[in-house]
Parts: sequence; structure tokens; C-alpha cells
Amino acid sequence: MKVLVVISSSPFKGDKAKESVDLSLSLAAFDHEVSLLFKGEGLLCLLEDHQPKSSGLKDYFRILKALDLYEIESVYAFECQQYPINQLKLSQRISPLWCTADKLQELLASHEMVFHL
Repeated sequence: MKVLVVISSSPFKGDKAKESVDLSLSLAAFDHEVSLLFKGEGLLCLLEDHQPKSSGLKDYFRILKALDLYEIESVYAFECQQYPINQLKLSQRISPLWCTADKLQELLASHEMVFHL
């Protein structure tokens, strides 16, 4: 089953972003074809130089490095005005495909199930 997990919550505000990543890994472990979409505050998950321990957060950013081990290869990012591409210093560990509003609708329609926590 093709599943899209949308991550739109900040990794620095609560556990929703971490839970979305955990859900993605769990689904992939059970042979679902998982894609990730980072948008809005979720784009902050892709930034370089996170210091989660200094913020009192668990370091789940390193889990993002394991996406390939779970065969999660389709990672997308949706640019928004609040977080423009050219102003974000993205980590080199993930290279998302950037999508426009048109591509976003196509992406959503191409998956059998969409999770947005």
C-alpha cells in the first residue's frame, strides 16, 4: 500500500514530528511503500545543525539518517512563504524533492492512504 506521511509540525514543539517519523518507520517495516512530505514548520526537521539535547529534546534527527535502511526513498518538501527554500540551511543527510502546489495535489492523489498527525 502506498502511504504518505505529512510532517507539518515543528520538531521543537511537542512530539508530533517525532511520532510522524516513528509511524513512517513502522509502516515501512511492514512492507508499505512510504513517502514523507515535509511542509510548514515540518521543514525545520530538515535543517542542519540541530542541537536537540541543549533544548531538552530527544535526538531523533539522527533517525532521519536511517530512512534508506527502511527503504523510504521518496521524501518531498513543500515550500511555503514562511520558510523559503533559499533561506533554509538544509542538512545534507536528506535531499527532498521540492514540490509546487500543483505537484502537491498530484502527490496526495497518488497515495492510497495519507497520515497527517
